[in-house]
Amino acid sequence: MSCLSWNCCGLGNPRTIRELEGRINKEDPHLVFLSETRCRSRKLEFLKNKWGMHGLFVNPNGLSGGLALLWKNEVNVAIQSFSQNHIDATIGADQDNFKWRFTGFYGHPQVAKRMESWNLLRRLKGRDCLPWLCGGDFNEILRQDEKEGRAPKSNLQMRNFREALDDCDLADLEYSGFKYTWCNNQIEPATVRERLDRFCATAEWMNVFPNAKVRHLNTIASDHSPILLYLKDDCTKANMKVKKQFRFESMWLRKEQCSDIIKLAWEKTEEGCPFKTIASKIKDCRVGLLRWNRTTIGNVQARIRATLDKLATIKGNPITMESKQCESELLLELDELRNMEDDFWKQRSHKNWGT
Repeated sequence: MSCLSWNCCGLGNPRTIRELEGRINKEDPHLVFLSETRCRSRKLEFLKNKWGMHGLFVNPNGLSGGLALLWKNEVNVAIQSFSQNHIDATIGADQDNFKWRFTGFYGHPQVAKRMESWNLLRRLKGRDCLPWLCGGDFNEILRQDEKEGRAPKSNLQMRNFREALDDCDLADLEYSGFKYTWCNNQIEPATVRERLDRFCATAEWMNVFPNAKVRHLNTIASDHSPILLYLKDDCTKANMKVKKQFRFESMWLRKEQCSDIIKLAWEKTEEGCPFKTIASKIKDCRVGLLRWNRTTIGNVQARIRATLDKLATIKGNPITMESKQCESELLLELDELRNMEDDFWKQRSHKNWGT
C-alpha cells in the first residue's frame, strides 16, 4: 500500500495532469492527497475515473485552490472532518478490520496565520486515538538545514512548528531522494529551496508499519515535488518479461521516417510467387520498422525517465540562464515523448482496440 501527496499548484496545466497520471500509473498509490488543485469538483471527478481511482472527496474552497483525496477500491475510506487546510479520514483494508487514520494537511501560506494551522493540528490530535499518519505541504521547515538560499528562516517559526508536532506526538518520517521539495525557480543568487512537504506519524502508526519508506519524487510541472510513502518493502512493481509479438505502433506515425521505411520496403522489386512476394515485403517492412524503432525511437518510457532525471539534475544545480534554456529544451522533448506514450497506451486500450 502507498500514499502520494502533492501540492500540484493547479490542475489547469495539461503537463501537470499528464505528470500526475504518469505517477499514478507507475507508482499505483492507494491514496492520493492533492493540495492547491484550483479546479472544480466536476473536473476532479472526470480525472478520478480516468485514473482508475474508486473514491474522491473534494474541498473546493481551499485558501489557495482546494484540497482533494482520492483512493483505490482496495481500501475503505471514511471522511471524518475537513476544512480549508485539511482532510481527515479513517483508513481500513478489505481483508481485515484494522483501521488507522490519515490526515492530508495544508499549512497556511501566510506566515501571520501559520499558528492557526498548528492549532488545527492540535485539535485534530484529540479527536481519536487511532494510529495516525499526517502528510502534505506544511509550508514550514523544522531546521535551518532544510532551507537553501537567501536569509535564514525565523527560529520562532520553526520552533512553533516543532512544538506543534511534539504536542501531537508526530515524528517526521525519514526520506530518500533530493533534499528539498519546493523551489522558487529563480536564477542565482535569488534561488531558494526548502523542504516544505513531508509525512509525519505517531509512534503507534510506526509500530504498525515499521517498514514504511518515503521518497521525494522529481517533478517538472510544479514548484513542489510529489512525495510518496510506501507501507511495505516491496516499493516497485514486479517486472515480468513477456515475449513480444510485432505490432505496428501508432506513435511511429508522428515521425516522417516511418512512411519512408514502409515505402522503401513495399517498392522493392521481387520475383516469384505473388504470395511469397507480399510476404517478403511485409517481412522487410517489419524488420525495417523494428530496426528504425530500436535505433531512433527506442524505449519511450525509458527515455521519459532519462529526461526526467536530466531535469531533476538541472533543478538540483544553481539556476542560470543556460540551465533555464536547457530546461526549456528538455520540456519540449518531454512533451513529445509524452504524446508518443499517450499513443502507445491508447493503442492498447480495450475500449479503443481494433477501432
